[in-house]
Amino acid sequence: MKMIAKWYALHDIGAVKAGGQHQEPFYTTDDERLSWLELDFVCYLEDLYIQGGRSMRMTKETYEATLLTTRSTVALIEYLLDHINYRYVLTRGLNSDPIESLFSCLRQFNGGNDRVDARTAVFTVEKLLKVGILQAARDGNAPLSSEMEALVRLSVPDANTCTLPAAVERATREFSSELAYLTLRPQAEAELELAPVAFLAGYVVRACEKKVPCESCNALLQTAEATGPLHGLIKNMDNRGLAYPRMEVVGLCKLTCTFVQRVMKADDVRKSSKLCHILMIFNEPICFECVEAIKMATLKEQRTYPEKSMRKGMTGENGKVR
Repeated sequence: MKMIAKWYALHDIGAVKAGGQHQEPFYTTDDERLSWLELDFVCYLEDLYIQGGRSMRMTKETYEATLLTTRSTVALIEYLLDHINYRYVLTRGLNSDPIESLFSCLRQFNGGNDRVDARTAVFTVEKLLKVGILQAARDGNAPLSSEMEALVRLSVPDANTCTLPAAVERATREFSSELAYLTLRPQAEAELELAPVAFLAGYVVRACEKKVPCESCNALLQTAEATGPLHGLIKNMDNRGLAYPRMEVVGLCKLTCTFVQRVMKADDVRKSSKLCHILMIFNEPICFECVEAIKMATLKEQRTYPEKSMRKGMTGENGKVR
C-alpha cells in the first residue's frame, strides 16, 4: 500500500509550497520521483499483475490504465519542463475527463457502439463541432459539465441593450407563428431530408433526458422504438443506445434549422448576441409538460431576456403546444 499511496501522492501535487512528503512540485527532469514512477513503480506494477495472488491480482484493464497513466505523467512532465520551459509542474490538474467526455459522446452518437470505424468517427466529430455539445454518459465517470456554457453567460445589461438585426426580427415572428401550430404532416415522414434531422433530434432528446429530472416531460420527447420510416437511420445505427424522438420533436428541430438558415443569410446577424437566447426561449417551453419543468427552463429567460411577449400564444397553461 505504501507504493500505491506514494503514486497517488505524486499525482496530487497542487501547490508550490510543499504540504507534506512527496508534495514538492517537479522542477527538473532529473527528479528522482520521475525515475521512481518510470522504473520502480512500473516494475512493481508488472510483478503485481503477473505474480500477484488471487486476492491481489488486478484486472487487465486496470493494469493497462494505471501503466498508461504513469508513463503519460512522466512524459508530460518531461515535455513541459524541457520543451515548453515550464518553471515547475503540478500534477493535480492532470486528468483525462475531457477525453473521456469526447469518447463517451462518440459512443452515444453511434448507438452505444464503442468500436466505430475511422470514417464513422470522423463524421461523428463533425457533428459534435456543429452541435457544440459534449454530453457525457450518465453512468460514466466523466463530469457532466462539458457542455458549451458560453451561450448562456450573457450578462443582463448586454442582453437588454443589444439591438436585434432586422433579419432576426422577421425570422423570429415567422418562427413564433409556426411554433404556435407545430404539426408534422403525415407525408413528411417519408422525406429523406428529415432523416438526419431526426437523428439529431434523438441526440437532443438524450441530452434533455440527462438534464431534466421530470420523467413525464421526458416521456413526451421520445418513443420506445422506431415508429416509422423517419426512424430508419436511427434504427440502422442503434446498439440500444440511441433515442427515438417523437414527430413533434423532429418538427421542432426542423423549424429551428429553418430559422437559422433564414437569419444567417444576413451579414449583421453574427454580431447579435441575442440569437442563441431566442432559440432557448422558443424551444425549451415546447418540450416540457409540467409547470416545475417550465419554471426551470424559463428561469434564465426571465433574467436575461425581457421580451417574453414573443412567446405569448405559443403554449397553453401547462406548457403544451396549442
